[in-house]
Order: sequence, then structure tokens, then C-alpha cells
Amino acid sequence: MLRSDIQDQNLKKIIRLIATTQSGGGIENIPFITRNADNTFLESVFAIETVQTPSGEEFLQLQYSQTAFLNFRGQTWPHVTVGTLVKAF
Repeated sequence: MLRSDIQDQNLKKIIRLIATTQSGGGIENIPFITRNADNTFLESVFAIETVQTPSGEEFLQLQYSQTAFLNFRGQTWPHVTVGTLVKAF
């Protein structure tokens, strides 16, 4: 989905930020959530992109993906969120 958003764009610069709980980080869960859907893993990837239009103008956009593993009654379910945001001002 994220790749289809940028397939026709000219990306001049990309800054990527990655955060994960996989290598020793922790997740602070709200007690209500822990009882109902314990979050055991989280990874977030953010890409701050400078896009150049055909006329030479540039604008910023942010692409992100977030994956969380949620445990419901002994089963683990991935919860994935993705999006592309364009800076409007």
C-alpha cells in the first residue's frame, strides 16, 4: 500500500526512523488493555520524505507503518496500521 502511494513520485530525500520492542525495549500497557489484549511486541517505521513535483516544487510527506502483536485468550494477532500523510502547510 505504501509503495503504491509513491510509485509515480520523485523522492529527493528519505529519513527513516525505526523503533521496536524486539531488542530489549518495553511496552507499558494500561491494566484494562493487558487483561483484554496484552500487547507483547511493537515495531514502528516512519519515513520522512521530500518529494519533488514535475514543476520542481518540493513538499514533505510522512509514511508510516506500525505492527503490534496482541494476545487475545492465548492467541497472538498482528495489528497493522499504515498511512501516508502530506504536509499541507
